[in-house]
Amino acid sequence: MDKHNWYYRFLADTDWLNSHHGDINNALWNFMLEITENTGAVYGLDVSERGAGANFSVDVGSGVAYDTYGRRILNNATTNVPFAQDVNGNNIEVLNPGNERIVSIYAYYHITDSSPAIDGFGDTVFEITAEDVEFKLYQGAEALAGAAVPAPNPGDGGVLLAHATISFGDITVNNPQIDTSVKEELTILGFSGFVHDTGNETIDGDWSFNNGSTITFYSDNGVTQTIHIDGSNGNITTIGTVDGVDISNHDHSGPGQGGTVDHGDLTSIGVYTHATIDAHINDASIHFTVPSIDHGSISGLGDDDHPQYTHKDQNEIISQVWLHNANIDMAGGALVDGVDVGSHNHTGGANGPVLDHGTFAGLGDDDHPQYAAIAQNETINGSWTFNNPVSGQNPTIASHLATKSYVDANAGVSDHGALSGLGDDDHTQYLHLNKGGQTLQQSLAVAGGATIDGINISIHTHSFSLGRSFGVYGKQTQNIETDDILTIGGFTASDMPVWGICQIDMTQGGGGFDSDNKAWIGGPGQQTFNGNVSPTSPSYNGGTSNWEFRVRQRAGNESIVCAYNRSVIECSDNTGGPS
Repeated sequence: MDKHNWYYRFLADTDWLNSHHGDINNALWNFMLEITENTGAVYGLDVSERGAGANFSVDVGSGVAYDTYGRRILNNATTNVPFAQDVNGNNIEVLNPGNERIVSIYAYYHITDSSPAIDGFGDTVFEITAEDVEFKLYQGAEALAGAAVPAPNPGDGGVLLAHATISFGDITVNNPQIDTSVKEELTILGFSGFVHDTGNETIDGDWSFNNGSTITFYSDNGVTQTIHIDGSNGNITTIGTVDGVDISNHDHSGPGQGGTVDHGDLTSIGVYTHATIDAHINDASIHFTVPSIDHGSISGLGDDDHPQYTHKDQNEIISQVWLHNANIDMAGGALVDGVDVGSHNHTGGANGPVLDHGTFAGLGDDDHPQYAAIAQNETINGSWTFNNPVSGQNPTIASHLATKSYVDANAGVSDHGALSGLGDDDHTQYLHLNKGGQTLQQSLAVAGGATIDGINISIHTHSFSLGRSFGVYGKQTQNIETDDILTIGGFTASDMPVWGICQIDMTQGGGGFDSDNKAWIGGPGQQTFNGNVSPTSPSYNGGTSNWEFRVRQRAGNESIVCAYNRSVIECSDNTGGPS
């Protein structure tokens, strides 16, 4: 680095001292660039999720990095970086469902001034300028999931730490969304040469060497090579042992990768030779070597080796249902559930024995309660349909089934006018012409032109029942003009507005008519006649469901006080009001 020479009675001023520190910084920065020629994190600065529930941010751990200018980026403690806005002040968000975007986290060299002081000119200066870190976020364009790409590297000295992919609706950044494989790491350039270990040393950490670097290790004499790694071809030459094996003398010659070894030289392989093993495998008396085996040639067939089958010569318990598709012949005396089915005669029809029902005993018993017995009283719980004539009787009690002839003879008259008791009020659900005090419970639709008492009730008005809303509005003006829109809600366009001026008080400077005075109430629009302007009628605004009134009041040097009234009267009623 450049050197400043000090000498006796040298007067050092602030510019000289500052330039001296600047030279030291430049020397350090240049040194880092000369041994690295790249940028990135030396250690730490790991990006991870914040945790603790929904948190739209990431944590960056402590660590050190160097930027492309050789400046050190220092982060002393874990720092939380919220995903609020990017470096351009745009909100970090995904606006459309199914989309995502990539947010890139960069670390930048930053300085913080501290220890303020007042210099000789009375200006505030800072005695200490400390190096620290600043984190900036860059977001790529929003795209469909899987198609998003990060924003291009800004190339302004920042160190890329990670890419975070956020999706529509995200309120948390989790570790699976964070890609740290893109982190820019600072490594020392490899070289081709020798590494001498001239003493007992411990190497902490991993060393990285560029492709093509050759590494040679020497023994204590500094001359004999113990390991030589050819970086160009990848060959490794060793002497001595690796894990106790002298691999330098191991014979790996021969075809393939493993070489050839005499099987007889192998140890710990057992007492049987391959010939003995092959003979055992090929012995057909021990191993089945054919696709099918004659079951009859298997020995021990007389044993009861299969307990899942029933044995014909011994008692068995059958725990499943058997379905038989063929005849089973049972020997005489063989029992099934204690029945000698072998001696039982089941000859007869194709589906079982043929038995004469008339030969059964106890046929007079009521063994089938689901059937109706003809000789006793029964209760019929179902509906019976008869397609053939049913014989009845002349009924004597209410439950008797009557014959048609009896019904025809005794059912009474069929002419309604011949019925007796027609003057009785037997049908209370109908309106009675000569009866008062009845209430009609349903609405009646009346055809046009139909009258009651000579009145066409299809257009007959009901009792008068109106709704209205009334408001009074007043104000005082002088040297100004006011223009107000007043509204009344709760009515429809078919209702009727009413409006008017109910008071005008004013003072006139010159007396008589004064054109700069005005008071009106009407609608929101205006109209012109003979050069004069006046309001239109109030109008109904369907967008706001309000009747709108416009009040304008103007006064010059005079003072004017006016009062206005406005109201809306209900003119239609869907519930039966006037029309």
